Amino acid sequence: MTALRETVSSGCKVNLYLRITGKRPDGYHELDSLFWPLKDPSDTLTFTLSPASSSHEEKKKDALPLHFSCSDQTIHPAKNTVTTAYRLFSQKTGFSPALHIHLEKQVPSGAGLGGGSANAAAVLRYLNTRAPVPLSEKELAHLALNTGADVPFFLHDCPCRVRGIGEDILPLATNLLQGWTLLLLCPDIHVATSWAYAAWDAASPSSSPPLSPWEFSDTEREAEHNSEEKEASAHLTSSASVDKRTNLHRVCCYNDFEESVFAAFPKLRTYKEELLRLGAQAAVMSGSGSSLVALFRDARQAAVTVEHFVSDIPHLSLRQL
Repeated sequence: MTALRETVSSGCKVNLYLRITGKRPDGYHELDSLFWPLKDPSDTLTFTLSPASSSHEEKKKDALPLHFSCSDQTIHPAKNTVTTAYRLFSQKTGFSPALHIHLEKQVPSGAGLGGGSANAAAVLRYLNTRAPVPLSEKELAHLALNTGADVPFFLHDCPCRVRGIGEDILPLATNLLQGWTLLLLCPDIHVATSWAYAAWDAASPSSSPPLSPWEFSDTEREAEHNSEEKEASAHLTSSASVDKRTNLHRVCCYNDFEESVFAAFPKLRTYKEELLRLGAQAAVMSGSGSSLVALFRDARQAAVTVEHFVSDIPHLSLRQL
C-alpha cells in the first residue's frame, strides 16, 4: 500500500488590540485581545501517513511514531509545537499513526504572528479527523490550550476576542472591519516572546487596564473617548472615527508590549510612525512583536504605503477586509 499524503496551509494572526490584564500565581499572563486571522503569510504542512501499523514504532521506549522535518534548521526537531501537538493528542486518545510531517516555514518567527501555534492547531485538526474516536470540540479546545496559549484560537476561522490565558474565546463577525484594508509589515527583527513578557514584568505597570473598546456601549464609548484618545496618541496609535461602513464604532488599536519592545528595538517605533504619517488610520504592533499591522480606509493609500516599505521590509502583506 502507498502512503497517503496531504498538504495544508497554516496561516497566522495579528493582534489589533492587546492588554495584559494580570499575572497568575503560576506565572502565566492573562490577556484581553482581538485576534484577527490572516492567510498570508502562511506555512505549509505536508502530512504523509504510512499504511503500516504504528505498533512497531511504539515498542521503542519514549519514541513517537512521528518523523518531523522542517525547512527552518533553527527549529528543534523534537521540541516544537508540531511534535508537542502530536504527543498530547496521542496521550489523550491513544491514536498514534505512523506519520511524517514536513513543515515549510514562511511565517517569520519572533514576529508576534503565532505561526507555531497555527501549525499545532493544524496538526490537532488533522489527527482528530482521522482518529477512530474523535475528540469533541470542547475536548479538542482543551487539548489545544495545553499545547499553547494561542493554539485554541486557530481552531476558529474568524476574528475572536481572546481573554485569560487563551481559554476564553468569543468568535466575532467576519465583516467586523468590512471596507478596511489591512497592511502587515514583517521587519527582519526577532523578538522573543519570553523576553517581551519579562520586559513587561520588569516595568511593573501598576495602572488598572481599561476595558476593551468593543466592550463599551455607545454612551460609554463617548464618555471614555477623550481619555482613550490621549492614551492612544501617547502610544502613537491612531483611532478612527465612526463610519457606517464598519460594524465597529471606531478602531482603537493598542498593544501593552509596545513601550518596552520599542525601547529595545527603536526601528519598530520608526516604522509605526511612518505608517501613521503615510495615512494609516491605525497602526499597532502584533503580539509581542516584531510585526506591525496598519488599517487603512483608502485602499489606494495602502498600496502607496506598500511601495514606500517594499525595499526595506522582507515581507509585506496587503489584504482587503
